[in-house]
Amino acid sequence: MSLSEQDKVIIQSAKDDFVNGNYQQTIRKMDNLRVTVGESYELLLLQARAYAKLGNQEVAINIINEIANEEVQPGDVTFIVTTYLNDSQFISARKLVSQLRQPHRNEILDQIVMAEHSYRRNHRHDLVKLQRKLFYIGSHSADLQARIVKEALHLPLTEYLEGVTAVLIDKAGWQVIKTQFLFELISLQIDDQVKFLWLDDQIHTMIPAKIDLNQSMKPLTDSENIIMGEYENNDPITAQLLITQIYQLGNYLFPYAFKVINNPKAWVTIVSRYVLEQHVIGDGVADEGMIRWLEAILKQEQRIKYM
Repeated sequence: MSLSEQDKVIIQSAKDDFVNGNYQQTIRKMDNLRVTVGESYELLLLQARAYAKLGNQEVAINIINEIANEEVQPGDVTFIVTTYLNDSQFISARKLVSQLRQPHRNEILDQIVMAEHSYRRNHRHDLVKLQRKLFYIGSHSADLQARIVKEALHLPLTEYLEGVTAVLIDKAGWQVIKTQFLFELISLQIDDQVKFLWLDDQIHTMIPAKIDLNQSMKPLTDSENIIMGEYENNDPITAQLLITQIYQLGNYLFPYAFKVINNPKAWVTIVSRYVLEQHVIGDGVADEGMIRWLEAILKQEQRIKYM
């Protein structure tokens, strides 16, 4: 949504409040404006800066996390990295910097490394405790595993990689969490080989930074397009339900969905029957392989429900 002249006046007024130290006024004006004009980079950053000035790092970070790393403007990088480091979110800071192509990238990385060294010296007990939780993440319920994934962002990179690489080959691990960590390594542009225990119970070797996301995600996006073509006009609720299920199942298949979904139209039919009729059936021999993969996923889902 484009800004009206009145909106621009309000933004400038909020900026003036910020410069003058009236941070609560800045926040109030941004809250009101976000209701009418929606989210925008400028509004989010200004509000995050105001919360940070008031010492409310948690809210500032929650707002920052609404912004995609690729949208961050060079002039805001230092503020965002500093905010992350104030909360010891080393991995979030590194993910942002990994997206940058700017002259001061190495300088910012040095800042992160120094903060990590300081954390190791001053918070050794917390570090060991958190890394231990990461190592044993597979023994917890789904909700707790999701919480540990977020908490692990507070680990320095070396300790984070030690924990994550162990999780990726954990036979007791939940495949969805392994996939989530693999995406984190891709965001960090890790260019070392890692081992990954996939749904086929085989260990695969890969370099996260070189994973072709377009190839990996294409069977899912193709399936989404088929669903939209069949349901969007007549039954948008069912369309959304099926698309959500396609991507939830995709969390188990990444990065090898293309090895499983050799026929997106048949995959949509199988998933539709499962979601709408609770039957796992196909139309012929060609579908049997995909059905076996779906059954393997459902078996894992049942196991995680009872943890």
